[in-house]
Amino acid sequence: MKPTFHEIDPDGDTLLILHNANAPFAELPSISTPQEEPIEPASTPKDDAADKSQEQDESESTVRMRLSSKHLILASTYFKKMAGNNWKETTPEAGYSYVINAQDWDENALLIVMRIIHGRTAKVPRQLKLETLAKIAVLVDYYQCHEIVGFFAQTWLTESSLRQVQDEGKRNLMLRLVVSMVFPENEELPFWILSEKIIQKSTGPIDALGLPIRQDVIDALNERREKAILGVLHGFRILKTRLRDDETSCSFECSSIYLGALHKATKKMKLTNPRPSPPYRGISLFMLEEAIRGLREPTELPKPASTPSILPACNLAAKTKPIIDELLAGIHGLQLGDFVKLELNNT
Repeated sequence: MKPTFHEIDPDGDTLLILHNANAPFAELPSISTPQEEPIEPASTPKDDAADKSQEQDESESTVRMRLSSKHLILASTYFKKMAGNNWKETTPEAGYSYVINAQDWDENALLIVMRIIHGRTAKVPRQLKLETLAKIAVLVDYYQCHEIVGFFAQTWLTESSLRQVQDEGKRNLMLRLVVSMVFPENEELPFWILSEKIIQKSTGPIDALGLPIRQDVIDALNERREKAILGVLHGFRILKTRLRDDETSCSFECSSIYLGALHKATKKMKLTNPRPSPPYRGISLFMLEEAIRGLREPTELPKPASTPSILPACNLAAKTKPIIDELLAGIHGLQLGDFVKLELNNT
């Protein structure tokens, strides 16, 4: 089967060959235990047939595009530098002055970007799903063509479906984060809100999922998450110590009741035996906040015979409120300007 061919510019002098098109994108890490790979036997005729079949599959996943070097140079810093280097990274092929190789990109996303660069905007969609938008953002970041794609990004980002971030899973939040980093001038997906959501909802170490997110950004996200969780654990330890040592305004009976209730609650939250340690796998700040707000409140203290019930003068919610306050105070989104210099115009 022949590779897919897209003629973006009929008079184009450049051939772009996309190998292994539509490779897996931003995959979540596997939680399964890695297994030892079996030793491969020596090659057999059957293996040779399998190799040919694989070569055929690779051919089927190859996409070719006829492009214009002039348009590429004007729109992309990446191609401008390549031209300044006499196109040394290209290889000659009949009918083309330059042949450029690419790997793993999504075919549709690359097609959209190249149509924008070449002014073929009639075929550019006005609405995109988050997945495609993130793939385009990765391409824009790689080829450094922010300015020419930015106008369309503004249109795509105004879709209401892309502004909902409250109930997103980890992968979608990371997709949104890379979009907000590549197109920071757009206010529909603010970087600081997305980073705050990621810090709040992550149940383990935060990673980039193979997306072009700077390591110092990932490190800052993990640091803030772990610091906030540590603050919650520290708050519980202090409260338990004060109840144990009768350092609160409660009576002996009251503090004993609350100490027992607090111990049960922290055990249910898996914060004891063993005590959690970084990177706090299985624990998210969102889960901790919900659990603290939902702590079961003792309703009354033990009473001697023939005496009225002795209701507690204080409550557990009041004692754990400082912990919630500290938790919430520990969740701060990142400011993109602290990590990257926002120079979007091609030079």
